[in-house]
Amino acid sequence: MIRKIKVILAKDLIQRVLFGIGLILWTFINWNGIIKNPNSETSLGIANITLYLIPAIILLIQIIRNNKILWGLTFGLFTIYILTSLIMVISNAITRSGNHVKAIDWNVTQLIQIFVFFGVLGIIDWIIYQSKPSRLI
Repeated sequence: MIRKIKVILAKDLIQRVLFGIGLILWTFINWNGIIKNPNSETSLGIANITLYLIPAIILLIQIIRNNKILWGLTFGLFTIYILTSLIMVISNAITRSGNHVKAIDWNVTQLIQIFVFFGVLGIIDWIIYQSKPSRLI
């Protein structure tokens, strides 16, 4: 089964379609922030539009010109996003674990949601990894 998936993901057209779906999902996820508050900033002082545009441009160029360099950027950015999200969740849990005022009151449903969220991110990252194009430039 996995070998069949790898063969399908090795096709250039499938890779471009997947990156197109990724661009549509990225736009859908960020749509509200882009339209309502394009100049607002994150807590790190980075404009929301910048956080949207960098991955969107990389995905768009990857759709047009499917190559290993842009694939590496896409895979790297997504992996960094997963790791950063995981670190933020863990550090927030550790910080709040000793504070009775802001104590974490997670129930089983919320823990399952967190595991499903990171599971889906892991599957998407695996798909990106498996869809490595054959052309270098």
